[in-house]
Amino acid sequence: MNAYDLKYKYNSIDGGHFFDRSTMAFFGDTMRNYAITHHKANDVCPHVVELRRKHPVKQGMTGSAYFVLVEGKIDAAVKFNYTA
Repeated sequence: MNAYDLKYKYNSIDGGHFFDRSTMAFFGDTMRNYAITHHKANDVCPHVVELRRKHPVKQGMTGSAYFVLVEGKIDAAVKFNYTA
């Protein structure tokens, strides 16, 4: 899974605004600036996908967003960690 796959899955089921063009422009984000890190599931934690920025955007923000995957589908957007 890459950032584009995550965007497709998020937009198809959640209807949120995380990947909207206006939201991304506000923060100075582009899809090319995103990278994916998988945190595999274990007995306690589900499979979590971290969407992180490769380079800081406006105002030095470098935070990550975390999404829970259940059977390949996004179950929840867990945490948006926006740090400057």
